[in-house]
Parts: sequence; C-alpha cells; structure tokens
Amino acid sequence: MNALRLAWKSLARSPKRTLLTALGLANAVVGGLTFYGFTHDTYWGLSEAFARGGNGHVQVADAAWFDAPAPEQHRTERAKLDALRDALAANPEIHDRLLASAVRRNVVGMLIVDGRSGIFMGQGTEPAAESKIAPLAHSVAGTLLDPAKPLGLLLGAPLAARLGVQPGSTVTAMVTTDQGLTNAMDLQVLGTTMTGAQDLDRAYAVLPLDTALSLADGTTADLLVLALTDTADTDAVLAATRRVLAEPAFAGLDARPWYQRADYYIAVKALYDRIFGVFQALMVIVTVLSLSHALAAVVAERRAEIAMLRVVGLTRRQVASIFLAEGALYGALGCALGGVGALLFSQLVTMLGGIPMPPPPGFSQGYPARIQLDALGFVVVLSATFVAAVTASAIPAWRATRGELSRGLVGLAVLLAIAAGPSPARAAESGALTSAFGPPPPADQRCTVDVAVKDTQSSIGWRVVTQGADTLAVSTTLLVGHRQAVLETGGATWFQTETMGKPMRVGLAQRLLGQLSIADVIDPRLASGWTVATTPAPGQPGVITATATPGSGLAFARAEFDVAATGLLSGARFYGPSGNLVRSATYTFAGGRLSSVSVADASHAGATVLSLGTAACTKTPLGVTPDTLLATAISLLEPSP
Repeated sequence: MNALRLAWKSLARSPKRTLLTALGLANAVVGGLTFYGFTHDTYWGLSEAFARGGNGHVQVADAAWFDAPAPEQHRTERAKLDALRDALAANPEIHDRLLASAVRRNVVGMLIVDGRSGIFMGQGTEPAAESKIAPLAHSVAGTLLDPAKPLGLLLGAPLAARLGVQPGSTVTAMVTTDQGLTNAMDLQVLGTTMTGAQDLDRAYAVLPLDTALSLADGTTADLLVLALTDTADTDAVLAATRRVLAEPAFAGLDARPWYQRADYYIAVKALYDRIFGVFQALMVIVTVLSLSHALAAVVAERRAEIAMLRVVGLTRRQVASIFLAEGALYGALGCALGGVGALLFSQLVTMLGGIPMPPPPGFSQGYPARIQLDALGFVVVLSATFVAAVTASAIPAWRATRGELSRGLVGLAVLLAIAAGPSPARAAESGALTSAFGPPPPADQRCTVDVAVKDTQSSIGWRVVTQGADTLAVSTTLLVGHRQAVLETGGATWFQTETMGKPMRVGLAQRLLGQLSIADVIDPRLASGWTVATTPAPGQPGVITATATPGSGLAFARAEFDVAATGLLSGARFYGPSGNLVRSATYTFAGGRLSSVSVADASHAGATVLSLGTAACTKTPLGVTPDTLLATAISLLEPSP
C-alpha cells in the first residue's frame, strides 16, 4: 500500500478544502519567516552599526583594560600597539581581511568658548584610517578629521549646539594630564557629527591621536581597533590575532570581538531570541490545533471509507499511515506556499526601500527594516511547521482506527449478509445459525431494504438490494461525489466509490481478517469457520455454543448465541483466545425477519445499532455486474417502488 499516493488522492478530490488548509499553514510559515527575517536584519544592522560605527570588529588592549572599573589605569604604550599593528598587518591570515586599523586614546575634559563650557569625552584616533573604520559615521556640518589639520576636532551636534559653535569656530580644550596636572589647547571645530546615540552625542568629540596625547601629555593609548572587510571574518581574525598575541613581545594584551563589546546588541538579541521562541511555539500550537481540527472533520466524513479500507484488509497502522501522510502533505504544501510567499514579500519590502522604523530607545535616528532570509531561517521555520503538521495528524489518525470508527465496518460488507440471507455454501457450514436468522428472502425476487447505522458519533444510511446470491449496497447519506457501493456476486465481493475509476475485488479472507470479524457479530452466517458444539432442543429456548475452526482466520475463539423459544436469535457473546469477552450483540426480529442489531465492544462504551426497514420485493431483475456497479448503485437511490 502506498500511503502517500492514497493521501494525495484524498487531498485532490477536495481541492477547495486542501487549498484553504494549505493556505492556513502557509500563512503561519510567512509569519514565522517574516519575523525571523526581521530579527535577522535587526541583528545584522546592530552588528554593522557597532562594528562600522567606529568600534571596529576586533579590539586589542591590556587584558585588564576591558573589564576594569578604571580602564585609564591599564593603558598600553603606543609604541607597543604600533608594533602589534605591524605584526598583524604582516600576518597572511589577517592581511587580506584587514580593512584598516587605528590606535585610540580616550580623553575627558572641558570645552570652553566665550564663557560657555561643556564636558566632553574625546576619542583620539588616526584621521587617515578613521573614514574606513567608521564609514557609517556622518557629518552634520563641515568636514571629517583631516590629517593636514592636526588641531582640528569633530563635535557631537548636540554638544556643538550647547556651546553655540559651528565649523570654523575655535574652542579651548582643558584636560587633566597623565601626571595629574591641567593642560589646555585651542582647537578648531572642523565639523559636527551624529553617532545616533543621544547620550553620547551630548558629550562626543573626536580629535587626532597625536593631539589627544599632547593634551594628556602621555605616551600610552587605550586600544588598537581592527576594521575588517567582512564582519563574517571576525572569528577567524580574532583567532589569528590571539596567536600573534601569544608572542612574548605582546605579553599582557588580549583581543575581544565586537559582539562581546556591544552591550546593546547583546541585550536586543537576547530579547528577540526569546520573543522569536515564543512566536514559534504559538505558531506550532495554532498549526496543530487548526490542522488537527481539519483532519478530524475529514475523519468524520470518511468513516465509511475508513471502514471499507479495513474491510479490504488494511491494518490499523496502515489506515493511520494514510492520515499521517495527509498531514505530511498538508505540511509540505503549506511550507512550499509559505516559503514562496515569504520570499516574494521580502523582495517587495526590499524594492520599497524597507519598512520605516522609529529610532530605538536611546537613539536619535530611525532606520529602514528589511526582511533578511537565510538557509537557517528556512530550516527552522519550515521544519517546525512540517513537524507540527505531522503531529497534528497523529490524533485524527489514531481516532481513525479506534473505537467508533472501527464500527463503521458495519455499514459495508456486513450489510450484505443482513439483507441477503445465507448462501447455500455458508448455510451448510453454519447449520443451526442459519435457521436462527429466520427465512431468507425469495430467491427469484429482487428485494430492497434501507438500513440505518447509528453510533455515538454519527448515522450512516444504506440501501441494500438482493436477488438470490447477488447483493448490492449503496450509501444513501454520503455527499454526492463520495458515494460508495458494494456488490456481492458469484462468490466474490466488489466495492467502488465515485472517486474510483473501476471497482476493486475483495476476497472473503480480507473481509474476515483480524478485527474485521465484527461482521461475524452482526451476522455469524458470513463466517465460514464456526463449528457448532451444542444446540437447544427444538422449540425450546437455549444457547448455541460454537468454536472457531483452527485455521479459519476468525478473531474469536468461542461464541454463545441465545435462541428464543421461537427459534430466532436474541443475543450473542463473543470471546477471544484468552477467554475474555470481546463483543456482545442483541438481535431484534419483526414478523420473523431481522429488524435491528445492537453491537457493543467490551472495551468501548456505547453501542452501534443497525435498523432495517421493511423489505420490498419485486420480480424486476437486479442486472448488475462489476462493470456497471456504480451506475446501477446510484440508480437505486431513487425512491423504492
């Protein structure tokens, strides 16, 4: 049996429902991928903003400088950092990846101009490399640092506004030197700039490294900054840098990557990771609930079809695999549609220039958000959706093979025996059981009877027509397009649905396989394998005891049939090989003919009840063959004469 092929046919015959269900899953996939793409773009934007905003990809300083509460006490001689820079530039693992490098020295002091003053936090750097290290930094007015102007500086726009200066203005910078003295120097404002961080811009200043060292009257610097051509090379360059630092000449220095220095990036990533995890969990829950509900409805609609599959010999596991395969196909369709939809949406957002976002907390500039999708995002979201879809089909698949669903077998081949009466071959073997079911219908007439099958979950109707050894049953309550027909003729059983191109033949062994022996409960004459052990005296109530003939394939080892004084069956009990009661049945007769059967499983509450209408017989020939099975069956849905 090819479960995927059967599942695909099931989806294909209900294209509208299949499309709506798949679109529901696709919507979840688009949502998951969009949120992943947004967070991925945010991570990328924050990393680039930090690394290319002047902080570099790798920072090298004294090992104690990074975490010390007073880092100015752990500075490094500039000459040592210059020697390290030369060694790194000569390293083949670093050279081709290195964009620029610069030694930095931080100074803190006060700027004074025309009676106005303001505290500044200055960053001394090398002007020639600064444009490459901080390509994202932009000037609001004026120019950036110029190597030809060693006494120039840049101010944060808010600081310049508070001091009332503009490009070309002169300010006096006053700082405390490394020896604890006070030093001052007149500097020219070359321009104003914005880092995007509001608090930093209020005191931000950038000046040439030599000028910063002159102001501080020192020879030590804080760190060496390395800017790379590709942020993805950070770990490789970091490892190579640490190998260089292992040399005795650079003892005491350590290297840190940008992602260990970007506190804001770390906090935002941790937050978004938690949000994405919750979002994924909610997506999985919604997917499971929606798809399990859809498949549960499918199971309810296809009870008779499930019964037919069991009739033709499919095991519980095989039936369950069909519904699991349907869940897998739904998941695959939803993932495919959702993946394509997410790609198209991300491209649309990119074409429109991104989604305008307000400034993050603490920043003064907004940014355009984009949807950046990668292979990892597709693997995470699509696999979660697919697994959720298969998981959602597990419960409907289990229900398709348990409890009341297995009793749907009553509505198929079993009904043939109820209306038809025993065939001569089976009558000879069943003996007393045959007479206990009353007289068979006239062999030369065509008789029609409507049968209703009800349990705790649903009601299924059938119309059964018999003539001699030929019996035809057609469903009366299933929707058009899903109707089914069963034909027993010439010792063989055939079945066909409106979705099948031709009928399928079912052997007796298949109909009586394993748990399908529920047919034997409804009408023991269907089974050719009972050996009658005891019978009551003629005209006396009693019990017919029967045992299963070895090798007969019956699921029951022993049965007890209660016979009334009229000689008709009133009840029965069926026992398994262990001696435990498996099923019981109650039979009701009207006018000498069987009118209803109630079947109960020992392991399930409730019962399945079959009600037979009054048989109407005519001498019109049945005239049906396997080739005309479905057409003849549908014609029988017209009102009985």
